[in-house]
Amino acid sequence: MFKRVRAGRLASNRAFTLVEILIASAIMSIGILGFIEAFKFVTKVSSQMRARSLATNLAQEKIETLKNKSYYMLLLTVDSVTDTRVSPAVSYDNGNYAKESLSVGGLQFERAVRVDFASLVGGSISTMSYTSADPGLKKIIVYVFWLQGATLQQISLSNVKENPDVTPLNSSISGTITDGVLPIESVRVVTLQNANFQAYTGSDGKYSFSVIAGSYTVSAVMAGYYNRYSSLLSVASGADQTQNFTLTAISSGTVSSNGVYVSTQILISQVVASTTLPQGNVEYVELFNPTTYSVAIGAGYIQLNYYGQVGQGQDETPISITYRSTYVPSGGYYLIASTGILTTDSVDINADAVYTNQGESYILANKAGAIELQNAAGTQRIDAVGWSDTAAFAIPYLYEETSGSACQVGGAPGYAVTASGLAVGNQIVRMSSAGAVNSNYGNAYDTDDNYCNFYFNEGSGTYWLRSPRTISTTKPMISGRPAGSGGLDLVVSASDGLSTSESINDYTKTVTGGLYTKTCPDYGFTLAQVATGTWTVNVFAGSYTQEFTGVSVGAGGTTVIPNASTTPAWPESGAYVARLSTAATEGFIRGYVYDAVSLTALSDITVTAGGVSKTSGSNGFFSLTVTSGTQTATANPNNLSNPSYVSSVKDASVSTGETSWLYFYLSKGGTFKGYVTSGSSPLPNITVVATKDNNQAGQGTSDSSGYFYIYDLSTGTFELTTIVDPSNTTSPATIDKDIVTAQTVFVGTFTVTGSYGTIQGSVTKGGAAITTGVLIVASTSTISATPPAIYASSSAANTVYYSATSRSDGTYSLEVRGSATLTYNMSAHYPTVGDTSTSTSRQTLSGISVTSGNTVTGKNFAF
Repeated sequence: MFKRVRAGRLASNRAFTLVEILIASAIMSIGILGFIEAFKFVTKVSSQMRARSLATNLAQEKIETLKNKSYYMLLLTVDSVTDTRVSPAVSYDNGNYAKESLSVGGLQFERAVRVDFASLVGGSISTMSYTSADPGLKKIIVYVFWLQGATLQQISLSNVKENPDVTPLNSSISGTITDGVLPIESVRVVTLQNANFQAYTGSDGKYSFSVIAGSYTVSAVMAGYYNRYSSLLSVASGADQTQNFTLTAISSGTVSSNGVYVSTQILISQVVASTTLPQGNVEYVELFNPTTYSVAIGAGYIQLNYYGQVGQGQDETPISITYRSTYVPSGGYYLIASTGILTTDSVDINADAVYTNQGESYILANKAGAIELQNAAGTQRIDAVGWSDTAAFAIPYLYEETSGSACQVGGAPGYAVTASGLAVGNQIVRMSSAGAVNSNYGNAYDTDDNYCNFYFNEGSGTYWLRSPRTISTTKPMISGRPAGSGGLDLVVSASDGLSTSESINDYTKTVTGGLYTKTCPDYGFTLAQVATGTWTVNVFAGSYTQEFTGVSVGAGGTTVIPNASTTPAWPESGAYVARLSTAATEGFIRGYVYDAVSLTALSDITVTAGGVSKTSGSNGFFSLTVTSGTQTATANPNNLSNPSYVSSVKDASVSTGETSWLYFYLSKGGTFKGYVTSGSSPLPNITVVATKDNNQAGQGTSDSSGYFYIYDLSTGTFELTTIVDPSNTTSPATIDKDIVTAQTVFVGTFTVTGSYGTIQGSVTKGGAAITTGVLIVASTSTISATPPAIYASSSAANTVYYSATSRSDGTYSLEVRGSATLTYNMSAHYPTVGDTSTSTSRQTLSGISVTSGNTVTGKNFAF
C-alpha cells in the first residue's frame, strides 16, 4: 500500500536550478581569478625584491673586497666609460676594474666599479681628479645592473678608504665671492701657504677646496678686480671654514703726456752776424742751457768756432773769447758778443763774455756761414748751426742735419735757408717748441736739424724777433730733444699693475710759408688701462728717465702729466710735457705670458728678474724695470702663481733705457717615467709617489709592462718612492730627479722583491658554483683544519696567513707575497647549515708557486 505524499512537502525540498548553479559558478570564478592575479603580483614583487637583494649583496661584496686592499693598491679610475643605458648616465672604470658579468640564483648581473680621490667638504664627500694631489682618501662606488623584464635596473653602493699613513685632507675652506651684488665666476681662490690648496668659483660664485687642518691666509684673484686677502684662518680637523669675499672691479683710465723731451747739453739759441746798435755794428752768439742743472762755461770748457762760406778761405776760425761769467743756470742764457755792452730797446745789456779783441768781427754778413760749439779740446761738437746764401747758391761749410728725418720733407736741407746769407739786422733763433718761437719759454727744441730747429728770414728785408738774453734771464722750458725719435726709444710704465705697454702719439708740427715746409717732430704717449687710484709713472727715453709721483687716475678719464698735482709738477701752467734729465741706470724687460698649447694669455703669473717682481695682466703682459746688464727672468717661479704650469727661465740682455722683450710659453708640466720590476719580470700595480718640499706632487701606478708615468709636474727637484707592503723591499729606496722644462724624464728602475702575486680559482659543490661564500686561506706553512686565531699582540711573530672569501659567482682571487723559492699551501672552508647545527667542509691544495706580479689560475676547490 502506498502512502500519499503531500505536494507542499515536495516543494520545500527541491534541488538548485541550472541558472542558480551558473550564477554561483560565475561568482566563484571572479573570486578565484582575483586571487590568481594577486598571487601573480605577490610573486612578481617577491622576484623583484629577490633580484634587488642579490644585487645589493653583489655590490657590498665588491666594496668589501676592494676595501681589503691596501690604500695604495686600491687603484684609481683613470680610464672610464660612460653608460647611457640608465638615466642619469653613470661612469665607471674601464681599465683597472673591468665590468664583470655574473650569474647568481638564475639571474644575470653586471657589476662595475669606480675609484676616485675624495675630500670631505663640510658634511659631504666630493670627488677629485686622479691628477690631483693625494688627499689621503679614496671613494669607491660599485654599480650593479640587471634586467627586470625588459627594463634595465641599477643600484649603487659607495664607501671610502682612508690612508692611515698621511695627514688627511679632511678639512675645507669654502665661501661665496660677489661684486657686492652678483656672483663672480672663475675667481681663483688659493691659500698663500700651499698653492695646491685652491679652487675656482662656479657660475654661482661659490668655491670649496680641501685642506689639512691648520692656519691659512686665503687670496681671491681675478683679472679685472683688485686682489683680496683673508685674515689668518684657523681650520680645525674635520671642519669647514667659511670665507666670503667681495671683490672690487678695477676701473681704469688713461695717462698721457703731450710731449716727452730729453735735454743733456747747452745749445746755440741765437746768432746775429751784424746789427746796428748805439755801440756800432755788433755781432753776437747766444747760448741756452736746457738742462736741469747749471753748466760750467769758460776757456777750459768750450770753444766757439766760425766757419765761412765754402770756398771763401775761412773754413774754420776759432773765436777768441774773454769769459766774464763762468756758468749758465738751468733755463738760463749766456751772451757772447763783440762788445761788452749792447743797448737794445733803450736797455743796456751786459754780455756774459766778449771777444778778446772787442769790436772785432768774425761772422761775415750776407754770406753763408756757420757757428760751431765744441768742447775745449776741440774733439767733440756740442752744437752747430749753419745758414746758406741762396742768391749766390752758396751753402755753409757745416751744419746739423739728421739724414732721413721728418725735417727733410719736400727736399728741405739741414741748414737754415736765407736769401743772402745772414743779413744785417737779421737773426737766427732756436724754436722754443716744435714749429714755434715763444718768448715766454726757453729756446730748447732740438732735433739735430738746423732747418727744423731754427726760425730765420728766408726772404729779403729785416727779421728781428727779440733782444739777446744773458744769465740774468731764465725761462721755463716746454720742449727739448723729442723722445721717440733720434734713437730715444720711449718707454712708460705705471705702478698700478694693470696697465700694459704705451702707445706713441705723433704730435709733429708742420710749418709752411718758406721755401720749404718745416716738419718738426714731436711725440707724446698714451698709457691705457691704468687702474683707478694714485700711482707712480716712470718715463724713459734712451738713457734718461723721470719719475712722476702723485698721478691720480679716475675711472674712464684721462690724466695728462705732468700737472699741478704731480711731483715734479708741470714746467708751466698748462704745459703737459715731460722733460727727462736724470741719467738712467736701468732698462726694461717686457713681454707676455702664454699657455704653450692653446696660446691664450695667462694672467696673474708672477715674473721676476733682478730682484723685481711684476704680475702679468689680463692680456698676459708684464713690464719690469731692472738694472742694465744680463738678467735672468723667471715666469711662475716655484710654480707658486699657478701650480698647474711649470716655471720658465730666460736670460735677457738689458741696455740702459732700452727694452728687452721676452715671451714665455708655459706648459702644463713635465712627466716622470720609470720602470718597476721583480728582478726578472715587469711588476704591475706598484704605486710610485713623487714629493716636492715634503708635499706630494703626483703619483703613478706601473702598468702590465712595468712602466709608470707621473704627469703634470712643475719644475724642481722631486723624490720618488714606491708604496709597497711592509714585507717588501725596494731598491733603490728613493730616486731624486729634476724637472727642468716640459719634458719626459726617465727616472730609472725600481726593483721590488717580495711583492705580491695572485691566486685565482673557483669553488663548487656537485658541479654547481657555491654562491654563499667559502673562506680561502693560503700560507707557506701547514694550515690546520680550523683556521687559526690571529691576535695583534703576537701577530708579528706568527706565520703569515693570506685569506679571502669567494664571490657570489663561485670564484675567488687571493693576493699573496710572490716568491721564486717558496710554495703555498691552501685550504678552503665551506660552512653549511643543518636543522640543528652548522658544519664546515674543507678542501686543500699544496705546492702552489706564485712569483711577484704574476697570476696563477685554475686553483679550484670541489666539495
